[in-house]
Amino acid sequence: MKKITLLLLVCCVSTVFSQQIFVEGGKISSSFEFKNSQGIQLENLQSTTSTYLGIGYNHRLFFDDLRLAVGVAYNSYGAIGSDAAVSNYFEWDVDYVGLNVGLEYDAFQISDFSFYVKGSVGYEIIVQGTQTINNQVFNITGVEEFDDSPIFFRAGAGFSYPVLPTVEAYVQYLYGKSTALKDDTNNSNEELNIRSHMIGIGLRINIQSKDQEEEQETNTTESE
Repeated sequence: MKKITLLLLVCCVSTVFSQQIFVEGGKISSSFEFKNSQGIQLENLQSTTSTYLGIGYNHRLFFDDLRLAVGVAYNSYGAIGSDAAVSNYFEWDVDYVGLNVGLEYDAFQISDFSFYVKGSVGYEIIVQGTQTINNQVFNITGVEEFDDSPIFFRAGAGFSYPVLPTVEAYVQYLYGKSTALKDDTNNSNEELNIRSHMIGIGLRINIQSKDQEEEQETNTTESE
């Protein structure tokens, strides 16, 4: 009950501060860490580069420098590798949709550039995925450890710059790692972790609250 009350208090307080919507996109360099049922890590897995897209909503919390960010994202991950002992080539290509919740803090400002740090947690569900072994392609949606839903922890930094009175452009970098995706069938101990480096650009668009609109109308009327 106390946690619910605290959450409602945070939501109520945050609504009195300025609000924003954001849209972003960029590149993901991802790598897989895979352990087989014997706990042996598969070597020679290389990272690949894909894309991500996101959209969401920001609330300023308690003071102007802190923001709560909630959004959805479409992320693509992959890896390639080979096994020289049996002359096999492997490639994975998977797409996830996720819900992200995070905090952004404006650390300092130089001229019109604002530099911030960010941390977030995301829950993701696989949308589609394929595995290529030599010349054969397999659908891995709902198969083995890929059927598990990972939680991603991400942290990074970026900077923003106002391009219009109500619009900011920003560039950011985030490093992320997933919780272990496990194959729970047949008492298997196979385990997969996904690491990612995300570099992207985005736009934040300020939204005036009802109170802010009324205050602006009042100021306009008084000036006339």
